[in-house]
Order: sequence, then structure tokens, then C-alpha cells
Amino acid sequence: MKILKLVVLLTISTTLFANNKQMVSSARKVIGRQIGAKATSIKISIIPKVDKCDAYTYESKGGKLSISGSSPVAISRGFYDYARSANLGMVGWRGAEFSVPNRWPDSKKVSVTTPFQFNQMYNVVTAGYTHAYWGWKRWGQELDWLALHGYNMILTPVGTEAILERVWLKLGVSQQEIDDFVCGPAHAPWQRMGNIAKTDGPLPKAWHKDQVKLQHKILKQMKALDMTPVFQGFAGFVPRGIKRLYPNETYFDTHWNGGFRNDRAPIYVLPESKLYKKIFKMYMAEFEKEFGKQKYFLIDTFNELKKLPSVPGKTTEEVMAAYGENVAGQLEEANPGAVWALQGWIFYYQRHLWSPKVVKSLFSKVPNDRMLIFDMMGVWKSYDAFYGKPWVYGMITNMGGRSQYAGNFMRYINGPAEVIASNKRGNCVGNSNHSEALETNEATFELIADTGWSERVDLDAWLDQFCRNRYGACPPEMKAIWKEFSQTVFKNKGWNQRFGWQTFGGGSQTLFSERFMNAALKFLSLHKQFSKSKFYVDDAVEIASFVLGQKADYWGDSARKALRAGDTNLFEKTSKRAVQLLLQADRLLESHALNKLQRWTGFATAKTTNPELRNFYEQNAKRIVTTWGPPVNDYARRVWSGLIRDFYVPRLKASFERIQGKSINTNAWEEAWLAKPGVSKIMPYSNPTAAAFKLVTKAMNEEILTVAEVKTGPQLGGWSPGTISGSWKTIEWKLDPKLLKNLKGFKFVFQKGSHALAIQKLELICDGSVVASEKHNGVAGKPSKRELYLLKVPKNVNANNGCVVRAVVKGLGGNNSHGIVTLILKK
Repeated sequence: MKILKLVVLLTISTTLFANNKQMVSSARKVIGRQIGAKATSIKISIIPKVDKCDAYTYESKGGKLSISGSSPVAISRGFYDYARSANLGMVGWRGAEFSVPNRWPDSKKVSVTTPFQFNQMYNVVTAGYTHAYWGWKRWGQELDWLALHGYNMILTPVGTEAILERVWLKLGVSQQEIDDFVCGPAHAPWQRMGNIAKTDGPLPKAWHKDQVKLQHKILKQMKALDMTPVFQGFAGFVPRGIKRLYPNETYFDTHWNGGFRNDRAPIYVLPESKLYKKIFKMYMAEFEKEFGKQKYFLIDTFNELKKLPSVPGKTTEEVMAAYGENVAGQLEEANPGAVWALQGWIFYYQRHLWSPKVVKSLFSKVPNDRMLIFDMMGVWKSYDAFYGKPWVYGMITNMGGRSQYAGNFMRYINGPAEVIASNKRGNCVGNSNHSEALETNEATFELIADTGWSERVDLDAWLDQFCRNRYGACPPEMKAIWKEFSQTVFKNKGWNQRFGWQTFGGGSQTLFSERFMNAALKFLSLHKQFSKSKFYVDDAVEIASFVLGQKADYWGDSARKALRAGDTNLFEKTSKRAVQLLLQADRLLESHALNKLQRWTGFATAKTTNPELRNFYEQNAKRIVTTWGPPVNDYARRVWSGLIRDFYVPRLKASFERIQGKSINTNAWEEAWLAKPGVSKIMPYSNPTAAAFKLVTKAMNEEILTVAEVKTGPQLGGWSPGTISGSWKTIEWKLDPKLLKNLKGFKFVFQKGSHALAIQKLELICDGSVVASEKHNGVAGKPSKRELYLLKVPKNVNANNGCVVRAVVKGLGGNNSHGIVTLILKK
């Protein structure tokens, strides 16, 4: 017996030694890929976790650096923390920029334990907006970035469609029926959540083969780093063709808020049905056969759907209780011990559907240890910390990869700190960054990563360290500039940002205040001092593009006013300057490491050597960052080189032509652009930071030429001979969703011309649905009568995917009519 015990102890000891050796090796490789051979000089060891939470220590004495950690992620994070504390540099998505001396700088012993079991990364749609077309090289870089920033739980949906296709074929669904269901690679996340179908598909067999192979590589590296993957589960969405095989099943329509037609939406079955159970079991079996037994599966059935399923004889609470019980039951039966992960976005975005009573019912029959909720917008207090279920605090800091600086630094700091300090936090096990896209607003991502490893971040000290590591130094003027940034664009600034020139005829938007633009000019004035910093170059050309883009909006708005006033000479000057500013921004961004359309499409075209597939992938990649659908037009709003000169500038010119009376088929133009492969060439500035300073200085100091205009209130848009006719016609204007809260209605103001404007009806459309309307016969002319259209705008109306005002109008006797539509707001 003693010999047997000794053998068991030796076996355990040998296994632990081997595991520790593997963890040390994995962490050292991560560090080595950032700093090279110098990583071999670091003494690395393993320490235990603290109450399931990762921990690390570091110390440097006599030029020798020692790091201990409870996992490869903890060790990597420990190195990154030490490197930044010693002002050695940082890691961004452009890569690592470290200046490592021959002798490690001394540091006292520092010990850190994360307050969270999980530091989680990604939103479901990140797979569409950022890594849809990544290959292994880029994924390898990303996994290093994640480890260094301390993330140990990652959404990994790669290969989902390959598994689903196997299931559909085994069920007897035809290949044609599958092809009529699936979406293109960049749109796949929304199909996984049941929002869309039949959009930019079908998927070729080569795609499935590539994704399965890629997922194996990702999982192998994640396992080496001891990261926890979260996979896509089956949520009940099925091809419409399945009705042929199961005609007696009960199917539900999805009705996404995005506004897609029903023929481009999937249908779904509830987990209590025999068909759901059959498909779920088959999916889990196929998944496990390919990728092995796993623990966490994301299952989202009701993401942004307009209504919950109605079952005869049951209340909503009863339907949701049965739903939760059956999902958890199916998962346990197919994979004992597995955990159902659920996005909490629905509890924020669809609050009118998800009352506390309904949410509590959903969770009521699910064992606590079989569920994990991602609280994506800090709504945990509204739902009593999710009634005892494990949950992860998080924030969405970016929608669609929008480039413009925006956010709320103090909210990102205070949110996790409040959870940590609260005795009502329930079973909070994690912190997360649920942003929809990566490679944008890097300061935000750095800050949120740090909140996962601290009880509360000191913003002032953090800004100082951020600048030192990003630019190599932080003189007082640089610190003051970033303080201004934190008090302007990074202070309570929402992520729903876009320039007017990023929509077709959308008018101007004030995204950046004079205060920010003055700070931006000061930042650019330091270009000689920081010209050798690659991060400074990136930030300089990016910040300059924001200022130039803002000024282009103002000049473009002046051009529209000139046209409405009939001043063609002024229009030529103002429209030319608007375009010039945008092209300058475009050329500056050609020197940016990331913000280029060519880089984005390059990921897609690198997936194959087949010319037809290359064009297919490229078109899909371009669509997701521009038209999206439609109707989710212009959602991503990227300020990118190539995208500005090839897409936004020509479309802006077309919008000017439409105001002048030329008939423009916007959708046809956009589709033609999407179908045309390649990106035009441009020569970057030889000294981009000096050019940025010069161009922004001029843009900031010049007077914007404009004309006097009728002052009747905030302006929505207008009409002209080019937009109306002598018969009834529907025209529309974009509305900033921020104005919905105080909106009372609209007034049509006739300005000039020989024909009055007749108005029949006006509608307010949010997320593709009519939310308010007013129908009566009005006239804007001489005289005007009943030209006011007052609306009852519902409270808490959502406009995440856009807001449009649509009117049915005609010119009385002809189209020689000019005017504007102004907003009527609550006092």
C-alpha cells in the first residue's frame, strides 16, 4: 500500500512538474515574441491561484528580473505590468514597441491578484467586424496581445458554420436549402444570433475547411496559455427549407430590429420541441467529434428580436422558464458539466421585453453552476445581480469599429470598482471588454484591461504611464493634452458617432468640440519631439484625420446651404474644400499601421488564390464596413485611408449632384463599388506628422465660407427641384438618434421657387420600423398651412441601427421649390 501511495504521489508530482514546465515555456514564448532573446534572461516560476483567481509577482534586483504567475496569462500580464512600470514600452495592435536595456531596471517586489476569476474579451459580433478573415498569423499575434493584457476567457466561434452544415446535411436538408440560409463570413455572427439569413452567402466548402483548420490552431494555443474558450452553441435557428422535412413542427419568426425583410431572416424552434432536441444533440456530437469536449457554450436566441415567442395557454414567464430549463437540460444531457453562456445585451437593449420578473423566470430552473451571464452594459443592479447566477461585468465601448475617439474613462474605471466594493454583487466572477470591434481607440482597451487587475485605477497616474510607454516620454505638455482628451472625447461621449460625410447626404455632425481640436493641434505640434515613436505617428495621423473630417463636415454643410440659396459660386468653393480636407485625411492615414482599407481587404483576399473566391471574400469584407445590408447602412463608420477616397468622397460628390437635381441611384452606385475589386493607390506624405500639423493648423485657422439662412430652429434637411416632382414622391432624411429624447415634430419651411410643397404624410423610422407618424395634408409655400407635423415619440425607443425621417410630398404644379425641414424640440 505504501508503495502504491508513493507511486501515486510521484505520478502527481511528475505531472505537476510537466504542467508547470509547459506553462513557463508558453509564457516565455509570448514574452519572447515581443522582446526577442532577452526573454531567456527572465527567471519564471509558477505560483498557485488565489481563490480561483490568477496572480503574479515580479521583482528586479541587480539587473535580474524574476516573474511568478499562476498561469501563462498571469505571467505574461506580470511581465507587461513590469515593463510599463519601468517605462520600457507597450504592446498595441500594430505590434510591440519596447526599448529593453541590457540590464533590467530594478523594481521592488510587486504582487497582484486579479479580483476576477475571468477576464473576458470580445462581443459576439467582433467576429464579423474585426477577425472574420484573419489567418493564423494575425490570430497568433492576437492571442499574445490577450495574454499580455491579462485576458483568460475568449469567445471563439471560428468553424461554427462548418459544424452546422454537417448537421443540416445529416438531417436531410439539401445543399441548396443550406446555401439559401447561410451568410457570408463577415455576417455570420448575426446569423448565429438569429438576426439574418441569406446575406452575402453562400459559403464555399473551402471556407469551412479553412475555418476548422484555423480553429484547431487557435484552440491549441489557447490550451497552451490556459485560456478558457467560449464556443457557439445551437440556439434554435434553422433553415426555412427544414419545413419540408418537418412540416408539423412549430416555427417562430425572428423579426430582427435591424429591419431586414422576412425572406432574409431565419426561423427558430423552441428547446422544448423534439426537433430542437434532435438538432442540439447532433450539433454537440459533431462539435465534440471535431474539437473535443468543451465547457462553455454561448446560446442566444432572442438578441434584438422585436418580440418574445408566444405559446398558447402560457404566460411569458412560463414560456421563459421552460426555455431556460430546456436549454440547460439539453446542454447537460449532451455534455454533462457544460455551462450555458448568455449575452446580457438583450436586458439593456430590449428592456421593454425583459422585466425583472421575466428574467428571473428565465433563470429560475437553471442550476447556478450551469450558467454564465455576460452583463454587457452594466445592468446587474436592475436584475438583482442576476439572481444568484455567475456573471461577468462588462461594457461595450465601441460599435462596429467606429474610428472616432469616444468613451467614458471614469465609467470604465468606476464600473468594475463598484462591483468589487458592492455587497450586492451576487456571484460576479469576471470583468470584460465587450466592444464590437478591435484595432480602434487603443487607450480605451488598455484602460479596461487594467481595470481587470486592480480594485480601482488612478486615472491621473494611468495617463502618465500610458504616455510614457506609448510615446517614450510624458513631458508636462503631453500629460496636459491627454488630460484634455480625457475631459472631452473620453468623458461621457457615446459610441454612436459618425460624420455627416459618412452617410449619403447626411449633413454635418459636431463630433469634436473646439476644445478637443485645440488639444489635438497641441498634440501635433510635438511632432518633431516624438517623430521616432511609431505609436505617436499612428495617433498623430489619426487625430489629424478627425479634425480634418470635422472641418470637412462644416464645409460640406456650407456647400449644401449655398446650393439651397442658389449661390453656385460659393457652392463650388465650399464643396471643393470639403473634398480636399477629406482627401488630405485619407492620405495622412496611409501612414497609419492599421487604418487602411487595403489592410482590411488584404485579410480577405489572402484566404484563397481562386480569383472568384477572392472577389467574393473582398466584397463581403467591404460590405460589412460600409452598406452592411442594407438597411443597416453606414454602421461601421471607419475613418480609413482608401475607404475615404474610394467610397466616401465619390458618394459625397454624388449627394451634392442629387441636391442639384441629378437622379442618383445610391444603392446601385454602392453595389457597383462593392463589386469592383481592389483599392486605388496613393502616395503617403514623406513626413506624415509634419504634414498633419501643417494641414490641421490651416484647417483650424481658416474661416468657413457660408451664406445666411432662414433661422427656424435645428435643421433636419431640405428639398429642392432635384429631390421632388409634380407627383407624390417619398423622400427621407437621416436624424441623429440623440435628438429623439426631446423630439416633438417637424416644420416644413418654404424658402424660394414658384411651386409650393404639398405634404401628405411624415413618418419616423428607427431600426427599420415606423415608431411614430402623422398623416394630414399640409403645404409649405405662399401661404403655408398645416406645415407642422407633430409626433408622439415612444419613450425608450431604440435607434441603434439608424434613424430616418420619411415624408410623402409633391410640388404643386411643378418642382421649382426650395426649402428646409426643421426640428421642433421640447423646451
